[in-house]
Amino acid sequence: MKHTSSLFQNVYCTNESCPHNGEPFALLTHQRCPKCNEPAQLPTDYTPTIQSQYEGLDRYFKPSLYTHTRNYTAALRAFETYLGTSQLYQNDEISRWTQSPNLYLKDETMLPTGSFKERGSLTAVLFHMASLAHKEKNLTLGTVSTGNMAISTVWTVQKIQDLLGGAFHLNSFVVVSDSITDKKLQLIQKAAGTKGTTIFKVKGNYAHIHDIVYAACRQFRQKNKYVFAELTDDIFRIIGYATIFTEIVDQLLKLHTQPDVIVVPVASGGLFRVAVWTVEALYKQKLITRIPKIVLVQEKGADPIVQAYSDGKKSSAHISLASNLVAQAIDVSNSRSGTASLATLYKGHHICISVNSTDIRAAQKILVSCDIFVEEAGAVSVAAVRTLMKKRILSKSAVVVALLSGKLPIKRDLFQIPLRNTSTIVSCSTKTLEKALLQTL
Repeated sequence: MKHTSSLFQNVYCTNESCPHNGEPFALLTHQRCPKCNEPAQLPTDYTPTIQSQYEGLDRYFKPSLYTHTRNYTAALRAFETYLGTSQLYQNDEISRWTQSPNLYLKDETMLPTGSFKERGSLTAVLFHMASLAHKEKNLTLGTVSTGNMAISTVWTVQKIQDLLGGAFHLNSFVVVSDSITDKKLQLIQKAAGTKGTTIFKVKGNYAHIHDIVYAACRQFRQKNKYVFAELTDDIFRIIGYATIFTEIVDQLLKLHTQPDVIVVPVASGGLFRVAVWTVEALYKQKLITRIPKIVLVQEKGADPIVQAYSDGKKSSAHISLASNLVAQAIDVSNSRSGTASLATLYKGHHICISVNSTDIRAAQKILVSCDIFVEEAGAVSVAAVRTLMKKRILSKSAVVVALLSGKLPIKRDLFQIPLRNTSTIVSCSTKTLEKALLQTL
């Protein structure tokens, strides 16, 4: 398939041990390094920034995210009225509980779908639209998800399709584990609106699903059907997550301070990578006078990056998941940005930690008691702050920001929408998934 845009045509592998590390590859063809399957490096042609003269996404990137989608700019700007920003605030009770007097909560549960994932879904749609051939106006965008990323993907696709009307044809699909909760499944269907989506419920080893989906999408593109899966740590998705950290800095600068520590929940490692990329870019521009320490947090027993770091390994191989895990949205047996995250951790400054299920439940309980209705995975950052303070790893004078994401399903606005039978649910196994994708989409 030909593309008129050179957007990220040539990217490089993050894996310094890969013998092909210095050789470029076409991102729109491979998405990950074709030699070692590690993620692509974050781009140098898009720089996280704070441009006070602009509003919305233009405020946080140079050049504008809309540069390559100017034909649809008016409609896409209208989308920002749906996306908005999330609040950064303090809560005395949570500060006392964590023993962190200068704790701020970055509350992504306030975004329309209840999680930070919609930031990435928006940039995924924008960049893929920009990469289409001049006359190509059809895009099917999918993802593999435990719930929140699926919800944000189908919601974003249907919202932008409504705004663009007939100027562009957008469709979506999601691949989820057959263990997904009924409430999360309903939220996906409701987020898809009247347009609907295709939901593949898969039984089997969830860790292998990503590669199967990538392979099926490549087959579609070889037949000139523009079908893409934007998965957990793909560039087009995680670039959108950079806006979380530019917003944090922007909001704190308005309060005449800046962050010393930012604590983030991590599954694949993509959020950690983009957090480091963002704060380092802001520091180089002298927008902040010091680089905040980024704390990578995983649940104990589903913490391949933390385990690998503790063992001094250069990559995070598959681990066996422990029983009785609670932070489902971030619990993975392997982290797809594990190698890149470890390389950053070994350079020093940034740190990683795992917290157990008991501490996560306790953090969720205190948050809910303060009317912050976050699911378990979104509470791990607050649990980590308490642990770090108890161990005196963080000082009481530090300005600490904890990222909250993943609103309890029944508390989301989407949950109140009537359930429509517009989506298709396809049940399959990992062995039959590729065939199901090729036959259904």
